Amino acid sequence: LLHPGIVERNPGMTRALADEARLLGRLRHPNIVAAQWFGTLQPAEGDPVWALVMDYVEGRSWRSLLQGAEARRCPLPHGELYDVHLGVARGLAYAHTLCDDTGQPLGLVHRDIKPENVMVSSQGEVKLLDFGIARARDRLADTTDSGNVRGTVSHMSPEQVRGVEVDFRSDYFALGTMLFEALTNV
Repeated sequence: LLHPGIVERNPGMTRALADEARLLGRLRHPNIVAAQWFGTLQPAEGDPVWALVMDYVEGRSWRSLLQGAEARRCPLPHGELYDVHLGVARGLAYAHTLCDDTGQPLGLVHRDIKPENVMVSSQGEVKLLDFGIARARDRLADTTDSGNVRGTVSHMSPEQVRGVEVDFRSDYFALGTMLFEALTNV
């Protein structure tokens, strides 16, 4: 939901959310959370609110699972660590090879791969979330400008930190930092 106050302060947020909904509408993969609907909701009182409705994933974020294991001083089984990271890699491989309606590659780069953007369902399904700052050739919103550093520094590739053009390799660098973190508890 976009709170009306946010839209007032930054009118571009509506366009950015609409653009994310449009991008998510193209992404249909078992390891990527799907968008179901985008539009306005009219509360009983007050102004309409913009909303993006995505699949509900009953489970926990990968960050939460890692923190829980650390608090219990009981590492997660390596099989689970690998399954989660392999699920993210599969979702990324799909997203990175996505083409537009004419068959041209979108050049999609997520740019914010981190444990907080990965959900693990209670059935063990792995879902990649939050394509809000993703770069793609046909993005409409002004959230993907080259030169702007966006993402989470602890999981960024050196190129992304420098603010230069990135490609799919930057996402795999971030995935590698996630795996390193999960294996070492650092």
